[in-house]
Amino acid sequence: PATKAQTPDSPLRTPRGHRQGMGSVEEISEAVGHAFWDTQPVPSLNAEEEDACGPINPADPEKVRAEPYNLPPAFEWTDLDLSDAEQAKELYTLLHENYVEDGDAMFRFDYSLDFIRWAMQPPGALDYWHVGVRVSQTKKLVAFIGATPADLLCHGQRVEPRPPPAADKAEEGEGGAGASGVNIEEKLSGLDLDGGATGSAASSGGGAAELGDQAVVEVNFLCVHKKLRSKRLAPVLIREVTRRVNEKGIFQATYTAGVVLPRPVARCRYWHRSLNPKKLIEVGFSRLAPRMTMVRTLKLYALPDQPVTKGVRALKEEDVPSCCAKLNAYLRRYKLTPQLSEARERPAMRHTPTHTDTLHGPRTCPPYLPRTLR
Repeated sequence: PATKAQTPDSPLRTPRGHRQGMGSVEEISEAVGHAFWDTQPVPSLNAEEEDACGPINPADPEKVRAEPYNLPPAFEWTDLDLSDAEQAKELYTLLHENYVEDGDAMFRFDYSLDFIRWAMQPPGALDYWHVGVRVSQTKKLVAFIGATPADLLCHGQRVEPRPPPAADKAEEGEGGAGASGVNIEEKLSGLDLDGGATGSAASSGGGAAELGDQAVVEVNFLCVHKKLRSKRLAPVLIREVTRRVNEKGIFQATYTAGVVLPRPVARCRYWHRSLNPKKLIEVGFSRLAPRMTMVRTLKLYALPDQPVTKGVRALKEEDVPSCCAKLNAYLRRYKLTPQLSEARERPAMRHTPTHTDTLHGPRTCPPYLPRTLR
């Protein structure tokens, strides 16, 4: 809730794995010569910086690989229908046991089924983009990567999803600079692995009707079972989801990562405020800062029972249009930003694990203020 209390300089110390930023010099040096990313349409870390926006390679939908990439023996591809309770539970279990954890292997994210469904099933989502790997013999789900449609603005311009139609190419004439369309995979590398890590339109057939006119996809929840990390499944998963997205006429994607990969276009940092510092210290997530006692820590993090900011109330259905409009207007101040739709945000704002507040006043349009309850 909005209160007068400011987040203090943290008296709690979190494990090292939770506080990494863009990575050490050694991590950056390793990423510069990354064997896999050197083959992908992304800028290299040692390339000169430039402000140019546009495709790295021209898109050619006709050259998109028709067959799935080969998996190691004993594994097979699967599409996950997250509307099915059993399949959704399989993904939950895989993420719960194998997704992002700290360097000491003590803590992992525990996303609820409701949250996973909300994140992976926005309007226009396709089961075909929920890419899983199973053990052929047991059918156990052991790896996953997902893509969801979104809209993205770069320097105020909407990222276009596909090459121009043939008629447009003819008008431009032979050798027209814009005839080849777009084929850049914008890689957004930061800290938030749950993505927010952040879309789509189709090139032919019924895809356009399915996907609407969204511009890019957000790639999220890349996860491989701990015992299979030596099988090099992650690069195959990335190639396969890219192929499936390209099949639908989308040639741009964003993602987040907690390590330095070629090449970050933005960075972000977690800022935590402990809601229950005593519990966090007891389980080992945090520890007392030097010269701090438990009593002083609890007092420092104490919040009033009720918000002190006047005008805060629960979001109503009729607030959604103005909330989306106000948030989109705010986001347009930045060089790279998503654009939110009412269709996507209505279920997000009604989502059970999240309580959303709005701030009302005589001249104030309600902003979007999510408050996570978990």
